[in-house]
Amino acid sequence: MRALRSHGGFTLVELLVVLVIIAIATAVAVPALWNTYGKAQLRACARTLAAQIQLARTRAALQATPQVVSINMEERSSRLFAHPSGQELQEDAGDLLQLPVAVSFKSVNLLKVPSLIEQHVEKEGKQAQEELPTYDLEFLPQGLAEGAKIVLQDTRGRAFTVKVDPGTGIVSVTEGEEEDDEQA
Repeated sequence: MRALRSHGGFTLVELLVVLVIIAIATAVAVPALWNTYGKAQLRACARTLAAQIQLARTRAALQATPQVVSINMEERSSRLFAHPSGQELQEDAGDLLQLPVAVSFKSVNLLKVPSLIEQHVEKEGKQAQEELPTYDLEFLPQGLAEGAKIVLQDTRGRAFTVKVDPGTGIVSVTEGEEEDDEQA
């Protein structure tokens, strides 16, 4: 009689072991990838907001017209307006930036330039800490601007800070929630 030949396949046990290994690898990898995606989404939102603010600064200088970036905390959006002197802002005009569901504004602190903007100014140039639904950051044609510290956060509490230097309007983005200069 002939000896039984092996046909070279996999046994059911071998297939189950491979499936278990794939399931364990997936269970470990998916949360790590999701965490990375959430942070990347938050970083992208902060950089997009910084780009919108930088665009306002550039438009103010090139078009010789004041520009305003209006940040609405309730609607989780910001809008870039041209703001000719003496005219009211139109709510539906301008370039809109809508934050994704997982990202929101944690805080907005405006630093006024007292000699340029005629608004109430606190002792150290900071707007009162009360929560307002809308903040308007203005850029003037002379290249001067209000300053701001805008903190974006996601649902996991991670944060990015967008800072606008008062006077010059230079925009920077940093990871985390930056402390105020007086407290550091």
